[in-house]
Amino acid sequence: PAAAKAAGAKVYHTSDLKTAEIDIPKGKHLKKDSLYRIAIECDCYINLPVPKHHHAAQLTMSMKNHMGLTAGSRRFWHKNIHQSIADFATAFKADLNILDAYRVVYKNGPRGGRLDDVKYPKKCAAGINQASLDAYGATIHGKKPNEIRYLDMAGRMGVGEIDLKNLKIHHVSV
Repeated sequence: PAAAKAAGAKVYHTSDLKTAEIDIPKGKHLKKDSLYRIAIECDCYINLPVPKHHHAAQLTMSMKNHMGLTAGSRRFWHKNIHQSIADFATAFKADLNILDAYRVVYKNGPRGGRLDDVKYPKKCAAGINQASLDAYGATIHGKKPNEIRYLDMAGRMGVGEIDLKNLKIHHVSV
């Protein structure tokens, strides 16, 4: 935080943030949630997850990363984590999602345990639809999008297209 403050950034601790409750009308497990208002009220919300293996959710990517915004009960999310992630994605979306997959924890996540758990795909992917971006992100981990339970659920709930054949993916090398 000191370096961010020195660069002029506003740095907040969650205990200093106000919360707001949102309804999740399409939710099957998660019908409402409390989240930090700063994410709702900001001019442009950019979601920047580092994709990684997650022992409970299979993978952390754009949709799973939003769990960090919740000021509500994470314990309730974990009771049905895949459905909770999909439910939340029907009600809350970032303006831009960027997957920073330069260095990725492939197993024993989210924390990892050894350097052998880490690989270097050296990729970055961006998109406005979190489900579609996560569908591509699954391939970075060698998975098909429908193998990730919350992603498959979100696709069926209309969050976004997860069939890679139906997506326009532009590859750029720099």
